[in-house]
Amino acid sequence: MDADAVYWTNFGGNTVMKVPLSGGTPVTLAAGQPRPAGIAVDGNAVYWTNVASGTVMKVDRAGGTQSPLPRI
Repeated sequence: MDADAVYWTNFGGNTVMKVPLSGGTPVTLAAGQPRPAGIAVDGNAVYWTNVASGTVMKVDRAGGTQSPLPRI
């Protein structure tokens, strides 16, 4: 959650979602994710883990292209 929205992962639906705190229609930030879980939000981006692929992903809070974080 940030000042504007609530964010969540839909493990069974393979999506990362958000909805404005003021209400409204949920927005899909990322679809086709292999079992997304474990979400975090900072001032710029939304991060989550994909359980089935073992990746940590990132997308801008406004949406756009998702990208994996480098493995260390």
